[in-house]
Amino acid sequence: MIFHVGTSVATPTPATSTGDGGPCPAGFYCPVQTEDPIPCPNTTYRDVQGGAALSDCLLCPQGQYCGSSNLTTPSGPCDPGFFCLDGSNVPNPAGRLLARCSKNNCVTSLSL
Repeated sequence: MIFHVGTSVATPTPATSTGDGGPCPAGFYCPVQTEDPIPCPNTTYRDVQGGAALSDCLLCPQGQYCGSSNLTTPSGPCDPGFFCLDGSNVPNPAGRLLARCSKNNCVTSLSL
């Protein structure tokens, strides 16, 4: 997917763009006729160029969290004692189903 930045027409091309354009960058997706790349949202990341749809952004995997938008890798591992489920956006998920672990014994609970 090629995007062209700085255009004022519905179907940008190199001739109508004032920007450089190029492949849609990692951390973003660029639907057809995109003037500007759209950041992959919080809880997701995209580690390669060329995303064309929101579904091209990858859900943050278990054990990791994605704490901001337009990430190219997860933000990092969850905090010691917490297990982050798919799509976590904080390193110590509270207020949702989580596993609180201590000494190899994890108990799943719903924290409200």
